[in-house]
Amino acid sequence: MIVRGCSDTGIDIDSDMDGIGDQWELAYAGNLTTFSAANDQDKDGRTDLQEYLAFTSPIVVDREFNLEFLSFTHSSGQGQSQLRWLSKPNRRYDVEQSSTLMVGSWSPSAGSSNLSGTGGLITRTITNPYSGGKLFFRVEAGIGDR
Repeated sequence: MIVRGCSDTGIDIDSDMDGIGDQWELAYAGNLTTFSAANDQDKDGRTDLQEYLAFTSPIVVDREFNLEFLSFTHSSGQGQSQLRWLSKPNRRYDVEQSSTLMVGSWSPSAGSSNLSGTGGLITRTITNPYSGGKLFFRVEAGIGDR
């Protein structure tokens, strides 16, 4: 999962200007000093800022974002991949794809950009030309419109 910052839509005030909303910091730590953009409080490999943007827990490792690959089918030169993840309210998601995993090789998956989180599952079926090669997917999470 990739998370990136974007303009806040007024959902949460960030009085200490660390990119993490006060309401979230107070809910998990009771103060505005425990978390920071570069810190990884629960040592799970995601910074506190990434946890905030993805709306995952910064203190419990097992509450991570999980992208499920449900199926892949192909016929007549077209492939269909079905992906699913549990969304969070007030978050936006973009599905991107790459055939190489190289930096700069990622592109938006058709019809899978700026998806609104509801707190429920989001399932996307992505259709692409298929020539027998590999195709990788990632999901970016953020706040507000991008």
